[in-house]
Amino acid sequence: MECKTPRLSADTDGDLKADHGRFVRRWGLDPSKLPSSSAPSSELIPLLTTVWTEAIYFISKVHLEESSNKTSPWQSKGVKTFPHSNTPVKMYERVITTKELAKVIHDHKLDDVKESDMEPETWSLRRSVHANAASAGTADWNEWVRCFKKNHAEAEKEYTATVLNTTLMKNWNCKGIKIQVAGRTWVDWTMKWEESVHKLPFPLKKRVFPVLQLTAMTDDKREFLVVQIAVKDKDATPRNRGAVLGAYTSVERFRQTEGEVEWIMGTVSDAAGILPRWVQKRAVPAQIAKDVEMFLTWMTEERKRIVGTDKDTSTAANDSRTTSRTTSRVNSSQTTATTTTSGVVPAPKPSANE
Repeated sequence: MECKTPRLSADTDGDLKADHGRFVRRWGLDPSKLPSSSAPSSELIPLLTTVWTEAIYFISKVHLEESSNKTSPWQSKGVKTFPHSNTPVKMYERVITTKELAKVIHDHKLDDVKESDMEPETWSLRRSVHANAASAGTADWNEWVRCFKKNHAEAEKEYTATVLNTTLMKNWNCKGIKIQVAGRTWVDWTMKWEESVHKLPFPLKKRVFPVLQLTAMTDDKREFLVVQIAVKDKDATPRNRGAVLGAYTSVERFRQTEGEVEWIMGTVSDAAGILPRWVQKRAVPAQIAKDVEMFLTWMTEERKRIVGTDKDTSTAANDSRTTSRTTSRVNSSQTTATTTTSGVVPAPKPSANE
């Protein structure tokens, strides 16, 4: 698979911009074009560099409210607030035209893009800035890293009621990779092929969304990205009992600022089936905004659960040590005993419509 890093140039404001690329697109990737899972990490660098360049520059000018002399390709679409989030969620939209997509196909000599993929891409994006604290209505940096950098699919399944299951299809060895992109050094790379199955309202069928998920963090540990690219895996439908194959591509950025954490998430998707894209276009912004509320509500409860589990574990360990000491003292008083025993704490049908 050819990996052509997007050309960088100055925009009208003098800032760097990148040409639209082939990877961070709704049309996704064919599984046959993915690297072998046994490929050495050095062979993954061209793909990782290209995807990161596409993703970083694509969302680089989202938030320009503080600058009166800058322009952004992202159009503001208002602000949403939620009772369990301590911060407003700002909404944006960006449309990649058919003409721009045709140029990508020409420049990269793509021969596997369908006519339906030539419809304009409407990206929905949200931005929220949260207090860097492990308290109700927000989360601290370690929690963001754990839930989105290290355990993205698992956490999403926990806080999103519509996710029925997630499956790791393939994993690549990215050990030791360091890549310079946009003036920063990116480390701690991961590359996975995962799929998630979502339920839709009756009478619609379930959807399966296979993605190539890439993550990396800057070497100063103050920023990380999660990029997910749709995988056009036709075998996902029979593997998931007839679930309709959808497409989901997204760019997520988490960045520490002064006492805060900025969360940006932009996505373009296609649930396919009988759902027209214009219906999806209207529904997606509200859905991705609600994700902020769902995660923070879940995080508050998850934090309590973790603390409770730690206390239970600590109490069980203390009880075990106490029982062991007591038993030992009893045994030591019995001259016929030859061994000491320790206390043991017991372990606690699919719709036909699409």
